[in-house]
Amino acid sequence: MAIDKLIVDNSEVLISREIQQAPIKTMVRELLQNAIEAQSEYKNQLREIKFSIEPVELEDGSYVDKLSLKNNGTGMTSLELRSITNLSASIGKSMGKGANYGIGAKVSGLRSNPAGIIYHSNCSGIVSEVTIMCEDGVYGRYKDFDSNDDVFDVTGEYQPSELVEDWTKVTLLGSDIEDNTMKKPFGDEIDVDHNWLNSLIHYRYFRFPNNIGITYGEGVLSDKQTERTLYSWEHLINVKDKIQSETVDAGDGVKVIYALNNNGTTWNAYQHSLNATGAIVYKDEMFDVASSHKLLPRKWGTTAPRLGIPFGSDRLSIFIELDDGYPVDMNQYRDQLVDNLGDPITLDQFAQYVSILMPDWVKSFIDDERKKHTGSNENMRRRIESMIRNLSLKSSQLKLDASGKTKVDISDGTGGLAGQKSKKSGKKRRVQLKRGSSKSATNKSAYDSIPQAVFISDKDEIREKGLTGKAASFVEGCNTVFINAEHPAYLDKVTETENDFAVVMADESGRVIVMDSLNEEYEFSLISSVIHSKYEAKRGKWDTETLNQSLSNAALTVAASKDQSIVPMIKMKLGSNKELQSIKAAA
Repeated sequence: MAIDKLIVDNSEVLISREIQQAPIKTMVRELLQNAIEAQSEYKNQLREIKFSIEPVELEDGSYVDKLSLKNNGTGMTSLELRSITNLSASIGKSMGKGANYGIGAKVSGLRSNPAGIIYHSNCSGIVSEVTIMCEDGVYGRYKDFDSNDDVFDVTGEYQPSELVEDWTKVTLLGSDIEDNTMKKPFGDEIDVDHNWLNSLIHYRYFRFPNNIGITYGEGVLSDKQTERTLYSWEHLINVKDKIQSETVDAGDGVKVIYALNNNGTTWNAYQHSLNATGAIVYKDEMFDVASSHKLLPRKWGTTAPRLGIPFGSDRLSIFIELDDGYPVDMNQYRDQLVDNLGDPITLDQFAQYVSILMPDWVKSFIDDERKKHTGSNENMRRRIESMIRNLSLKSSQLKLDASGKTKVDISDGTGGLAGQKSKKSGKKRRVQLKRGSSKSATNKSAYDSIPQAVFISDKDEIREKGLTGKAASFVEGCNTVFINAEHPAYLDKVTETENDFAVVMADESGRVIVMDSLNEEYEFSLISSVIHSKYEAKRGKWDTETLNQSLSNAALTVAASKDQSIVPMIKMKLGSNKELQSIKAAA
């Protein structure tokens, strides 16, 4: 069969569309990854990649600072440099999404640098220059009007000492030629602080090649900053005295790295503050990254509970490392992992690994953090247990195991794992997930399946857990209902209760009794909503979307706001309380 190949009639439109659709924040990754791969033939030699500030002269004779990146890998000839600045061009690279084959650096770079990207490459003492840019909506190489050349010999701009070894340097001119591209790297699209570059690298790379040193030249991060070396998350975890860590190998191409900062909530990476993070690590890079940093859309405070970490996420980081042969690939722009169908791979898909493989010392830390919050009391939980029995719900929490195929009972915390004790901090251990080894669901108490309820009153924690403007949130991963103690649904009931029990609540012990009763009824109302939703889903055979809607923050907020039975129930329950009667009589 013969095929007549398709051609592109209007390549300018196609190129422009591809550049404009590129994710803007991947620019730094693409440039750095190209620099790393340029060193691939020097695996046994120490190499360097350096970010610097490059003063560029404008037409009026003034100078403006531009960010540049230089590596001392093999340089390119003038022909090679011209070729590499074509989109989809590659030199010595595999043409595939999983390989960094060259399209990303130009595409994502031009998205935020239409004023231009200057390439200088020294090959055997001859420095060639190419500039790619956008003019009047057309992307291409700068061409001299008189000579018609688009590749230039600029060897004379450098001292002989600078030509001894090969190197390549990339300088970013910005959205506008007058932009300082360290202070305004993305034009007007994204506002950044002085640590934007450090953050984009730290929240993308888990480790760097051992033979490559990555440095910031003077003044890159701030006017007073001296030259310094950039260190990876792996390095930070391994060398910092206050970081307690453990790597658990699940035995099927997945490792879970648990890292706890015992020094507080700031992970100081050599004068740069990082936040606790969750991420998937694949081929040394991080994907689906969750943190509280403003440059990242996904927040660790709302993601961690879905992985079985309801408390302490401001100090505990989780990294899911996949073997190189794991059945995933990077998408077109290499900012997301996808499966063989092209569907995104996310942290949530590894929740079972995190909870089932969790070391004892991590569980102890989470329990200690839990104790800092008020929450479910025994009486309320027994009431829920009775309600579950009346609804004839099966008691166990049956969930998909780590393979996503077998149902396992994890309500006892074992998840079908052979009992293995955690080893000392920083050690590695291997755990095989057992299939079909869990006990029968009927042997479990309904009490074990009852969601925990936790009141959150700290405003920062409310924001981190996604509770702003919401009365409550149910997180399946840790089987917990987080209650916003600053939401009107709760505060209105506190006010109503204080009005009805004003006399006895003037006494401290009386206030404790009344507030405990209010909190119990409020918790009972919200947890009942969760239990009833699950019961109706089972009885009515709801699909997952319908169930999720009924368990959403919005649905729980409506349920809490409209429940007018809570305060009357408190009045009925406490009407015969002898201690309150005594307080009232003595008032």
